[in-house]
Amino acid sequence: MATDQQQEAVGESIRTADELRRLKEDLEKRVAERTAELRRTNEMLRESESRYRNVVEDQTEFIARWLPGGNYTFVNEAYCRYVQRPRKELIGSTFIPTIFEEDRTRVEEEIASLTPENPSVTSEHRVYLPDGTIGWNQWTNRALFDEQGQLEEYQSVGRDVTDLKMAADTIREREAHLAHVSRLATMGELVAGIAHEVHQPLHAAKTFAEAARRSLDSGQPEGVTTAMDCLSEISEAVSRTAKIIRHLRGYTKSKPLQFESVNLNCVVREAAEMIAYETRRAEVKLHWDLAIDLPLARGDQVQLEQVCVNLLMNAYESMIDISIERRDLVISTSADNEYVKMSYCDAGCGIGAVDAKRLFDAFFTTKQRGMGMGLSLCKTIAEAHAGLIWAEPNNGPGTTFVFALPLPKRREL
Repeated sequence: MATDQQQEAVGESIRTADELRRLKEDLEKRVAERTAELRRTNEMLRESESRYRNVVEDQTEFIARWLPGGNYTFVNEAYCRYVQRPRKELIGSTFIPTIFEEDRTRVEEEIASLTPENPSVTSEHRVYLPDGTIGWNQWTNRALFDEQGQLEEYQSVGRDVTDLKMAADTIREREAHLAHVSRLATMGELVAGIAHEVHQPLHAAKTFAEAARRSLDSGQPEGVTTAMDCLSEISEAVSRTAKIIRHLRGYTKSKPLQFESVNLNCVVREAAEMIAYETRRAEVKLHWDLAIDLPLARGDQVQLEQVCVNLLMNAYESMIDISIERRDLVISTSADNEYVKMSYCDAGCGIGAVDAKRLFDAFFTTKQRGMGMGLSLCKTIAEAHAGLIWAEPNNGPGTTFVFALPLPKRREL
């Protein structure tokens, strides 16, 4: 009996040993397979890292990673070449002093505004270059947050845009020169009206001066009172003449863009007053619908007046072939959450679908004597002000032209 039990125990031991051997072999096989898999994964990671590093290093754009405070943790070779410093010098240093001093606060505010919901921002700023000159960089900065929303690091991709900025400045200078030439051309066309506007107050001054002389020559006591009244009228007429000349001098003067706070109600009024003679000659009735408490906009007063003059003249010409009693032009201002607008709604011939597509193209015109520059310049001025201009057909006859300026931020006013 004991022998059977011993034999059964021995058999069980043998079976257990065989099972353990199989389990060991299976485990060793799986370990070998897993090791091979990990080896392949590591090789792929090394290859991927190598490819990634090659991509990063071969980029012509600048790539950097940095900690809060601006200290670099990584920069690619393109950036090292740009700043003419080796990587080992840049790692651990901060880029903040390289930013042009006047732009530094804005850049720091933009970076501080990044959140997990809005983690990136793209902007341009000036930088101090190794040779002591000033350049322009464009950077896209992305904040990297952990799962709890805590800021860990920043990653930035940038490029040098100095040449683009210089080209843009050249374009703006030429556009400003073109706008100046256009204003001079407009004044040349309106010279008869300008002479008439100046002649009126001067003629009135002469008339009142003669009346004052006669009153004083009469020797009567009331003559002195009459002469004093005449002198007041003369003073007003001279002031009116001086205002016209001053306004025309400012309108035709060549100067760079000067952005300031402007009230579009005043702009449209002064532009209409400047070409009042043309309004009378075109026999157009102006109707005003100006918004009360209109928000201030930011712009160049002279260029905005140029837009108004161009739109006024465009409206007058569009109504030249309709009956006088129908020549109405509604000038209105308004504002919404994004823009301050001025609109010119005429009762003219309107625009066709084909013409609407090319309406603001340079040298495109539907008029026999037109040069096709008025509306094109309006578009150029709108773009220089980050604004918009468009035309829309009226429900009845005519077209409405709308010029919109973005509402400025409070700190810009």
